[in-house]
Amino acid sequence: MLGTAYERTKNGWAVDKSVPELKYGDPRLRHVLATHLVRQLRKVKIAKLP
Repeated sequence: MLGTAYERTKNGWAVDKSVPELKYGDPRLRHVLATHLVRQLRKVKIAKLP
């Protein structure tokens, strides 16, 4: 998921620039305002179209 990560401070929310691109299931995802959902295809089979 691509987006902007935020961290909670005593004055509210601030941008956390130290957070890299996160994988699904990472607990830090709950603090990310997502802009893109990135999907990785696995075990793809190419089929000919008629």
